[in-house]
Amino acid sequence: MRDINFLAWDIARKVVHKVYRIAFSDEGEEEFSNEEIQFRYQGEWQTLDRDEYILMQCTGLCDKNGKKGYASYIVSFGSTRPRYLIEWCVCNACFRLVSMDERAEVLGINNLIVGEIISNIHENPELLEQSQ
Repeated sequence: MRDINFLAWDIARKVVHKVYRIAFSDEGEEEFSNEEIQFRYQGEWQTLDRDEYILMQCTGLCDKNGKKGYASYIVSFGSTRPRYLIEWCVCNACFRLVSMDERAEVLGINNLIVGEIISNIHENPELLEQSQ
């Protein structure tokens, strides 16, 4: 079984953090309240509430360069093809690649291994506009 890894886009600081802990319980026994995450920022442990971050789950796969793929990452398959966005498909309970052009073509996530991760939609939102 694979490890389940997460990154979090910090909305206020506009940076990505590696998530070390997620707490979903609000029973009062937990160290954190409902849906907070814990990460390190500038050498200090920090906590964010649910409305302060966007969670990005790892797909468990890497691109052709060995970079791990996460939801919200943008993948390129060369200059002749559109860019694709890694997203979670709720109806099929799986990750998939969706083209960022008007066709909205869908590829299986296993195609990530021949593509190249170039960024994510949070750090470079202008890439969304360039694909339209």
